[in-house]
Amino acid sequence: MSEANNRAIRLSQEGRLDSSIELFLNLLNQNPNDPIVNYNLALVYIKKGYYKNAIPLLIKSVEIDPNDENLNQLGNCYINRGELDLAKETLLRATKEFGSSDSENSLGVCYFLSGDFNSARAHFKLSVELDENNDDAWYNLSDTLKELGLNREAKKAYKKFIDIGKRDEV
Repeated sequence: MSEANNRAIRLSQEGRLDSSIELFLNLLNQNPNDPIVNYNLALVYIKKGYYKNAIPLLIKSVEIDPNDENLNQLGNCYINRGELDLAKETLLRATKEFGSSDSENSLGVCYFLSGDFNSARAHFKLSVELDENNDDAWYNLSDTLKELGLNREAKKAYKKFIDIGKRDEV
């Protein structure tokens, strides 16, 4: 099974998403409760923008083996579908149980989209404290600080975002 799972992942990486989905669906028919196959198939659906298809697979993956990655992806699917209450609920669970920079950043996005810029700022700050190289969180923090009228702080956060990008180029 893991060989076929790896082949389906390679197909996805090569951009052959429909072939990847077909292989993952075959694997899922053989073992519908495999959290890894559920998660990996969800990731391919996400690449295609099929969030509605990804959500039940991520829910199943979370039910079987909850972890920061599947909770964060589920929260991001809800964000992409505009279901911010479900996203917040899911991402609050992820931050409480696992406390990763990525989940804090995603939760900040929920608050930003809801117009609660102070809560967004708090989560983006926590995200960069957990991982000072999280360029998405630095960018989001900069954007949020601008919304709050804190332009000097926003410029500092944006500079950090740019500096991380320059390090990644090396």
